[in-house]
Amino acid sequence: MSTENLISGLPVLDAYKKNCETCLKGKQSRLPFVFEKPKRSKATLEVIHSDICGPFEVPTIGGSRYFITFVDEHTRMLWLYTIKLNSEAL
Repeated sequence: MSTENLISGLPVLDAYKKNCETCLKGKQSRLPFVFEKPKRSKATLEVIHSDICGPFEVPTIGGSRYFITFVDEHTRMLWLYTIKLNSEAL
């Protein structure tokens, strides 16, 4: 609108047209990250990953301060159980 003088009273600004190195790097394209690793399992429940998290300062209503997860590598099915003590994992 400014170049065609469609607005009266608009100040003319001199645009600083230097290529910013950071801007140019931000616009560069790159290959996408590989999010999925090849599976080691060929059947359901063949490889299970497990992790225990806790203790949390505030327990749940049932008194649990830990939780344990099991993830099936083949189906990506997740099971999560809350436990009161770390020794309950076994």
